[in-house]
Amino acid sequence: MPRVRSLLPVLLAVLGAGIGCQQGPSSSPDDPGSTDSPAGRYATTRLDADVGALPDDQRKMVSLFVEAAQTMDGVFWEQAYGNRDSLLQAIADPQRRRYAALNYGPWDRLRGGAPFVDGAGPRPPGANFYPSGLTAEALRQAAQADDALDAPDTMVRRLPDGTLTALPYHLFFAEALTTAAGRLREAAPLAPTDAQRSSLERRAEALMTEADPVADAPARPHAVRLVIGSMPTGEDRLLGVKASATAVVLRRDSARSRRLARIGDRLPALWSARSVPDRLRPAAPTDDTPVYDDAAAYDALYVAGGLNAGPKPTALPPPAAAGADRRPLLLANVARATADTLLRPLADALLAEPLPPHVTADAVFDVTALRQAARTALPDTASALRTAGTADALGLLLATALAARRDGGPDSTAYYATGLAHLVHTLRVDSAAAAGRAARASFNYLRKQGALSHDAGTGRYAVAPDTMARALPTLARAWLGPPAAPAFAERHDAMPAALRSALRRLERTGAPRALAFEQGPSILRGLAPATAAR
Repeated sequence: MPRVRSLLPVLLAVLGAGIGCQQGPSSSPDDPGSTDSPAGRYATTRLDADVGALPDDQRKMVSLFVEAAQTMDGVFWEQAYGNRDSLLQAIADPQRRRYAALNYGPWDRLRGGAPFVDGAGPRPPGANFYPSGLTAEALRQAAQADDALDAPDTMVRRLPDGTLTALPYHLFFAEALTTAAGRLREAAPLAPTDAQRSSLERRAEALMTEADPVADAPARPHAVRLVIGSMPTGEDRLLGVKASATAVVLRRDSARSRRLARIGDRLPALWSARSVPDRLRPAAPTDDTPVYDDAAAYDALYVAGGLNAGPKPTALPPPAAAGADRRPLLLANVARATADTLLRPLADALLAEPLPPHVTADAVFDVTALRQAARTALPDTASALRTAGTADALGLLLATALAARRDGGPDSTAYYATGLAHLVHTLRVDSAAAAGRAARASFNYLRKQGALSHDAGTGRYAVAPDTMARALPTLARAWLGPPAAPAFAERHDAMPAALRSALRRLERTGAPRALAFEQGPSILRGLAPATAAR
């Protein structure tokens, strides 16, 4: 990328070292973008695991991993908005200031990106990856001459002569990424195995070069682990190509890992179950596909950047880069908090008996695992819409096959109740994004097929199990196409009046929409100071 390097001095002068591209607006306590207390939309969850039982070296590794992860927050702030400090300092109201911190900007991620700070204006579709006012058509035309403009790991800026140029993340965010890489290098000698030591050294090198910064790929699960770098999060809604800075510090959950291994053992048989259409099987994993070989579920100890903005994922998608570890990472404590704090209150308010008590942490964990397994059946080029719709339908279909095996886990009622609660929750908090559009289309399809029914008297939804079992295979086929996923989503896109009314009723209960993590070195119990590792 010689042109970028030659322009670096000019860019630094134009961008003020690349930091603080936007001005911080003033706040207003009467902002019309908010109709309730912003803080009430999030339920605080403490990531307060006790790491005191870990060996000293691994506790020091956790401290260094947290420090590395914290640097990615600053990078993501710049990608999502611009100058974090100028925004937060301009907001007088403490609740709105905290809400801006949770949203990494003045736009509400739980309300379609609506501004909640006076003067913020509409959220730019390209966030801060691109210059303001740049259109997708103009960017595509410019990218024909410079393919770095639509690369996933570059920041696009306009030069004084009006032309566009792209600066790679490792140069644009050199100071932060150098700090993160330094923490990984300090952690490497503390690693318990040569494989993890080498992995951390490669990760450090990747953060500071043009190498694709994907997650490390250990041969075996480790007790503590760091996922750090860039991954697609949907932050770029202009072209949908830019990856976001993310980091997650993880500790292995032994009990959930055993459950995940049992699901992995059964996965080939689940794909071959009579309920899974033949058309879906050619793309399915085989006995030789290591979807859940040496599987491990983890508790999240610290989450930063794009994965900490707005709704929190219960699993991390496998990286698409060649040679990367394709095994999904399940976040057991986040899945548990999602079940108890978000999905169960929704089920209590909107689902008919006997469904609400069946929305459990076990069912959420299993459906999440099988939804991730379903993603591996899709090509890496699948759109976000197609991926989300297929994962929801196929994941629930595989869960139905798992329940039929009667291995002591949740039954089909639990999986159907959990699947329904997941669809409603997703379209509630992320209606404009691909996941929300997919959830709305799947909900409407299942309702039209009679798999879901609405009682006008109680305002609650019920599941018809036999009809649901017949409808899920056709729903999965519909998402896989033909016709294309966008056509299917558009045909089933309308929000039913009954569901809209049910969601308004849910809002009146004060049920939270998302989790907010209380986290950091002062929250983790038994943590060794990072300075002790130096």
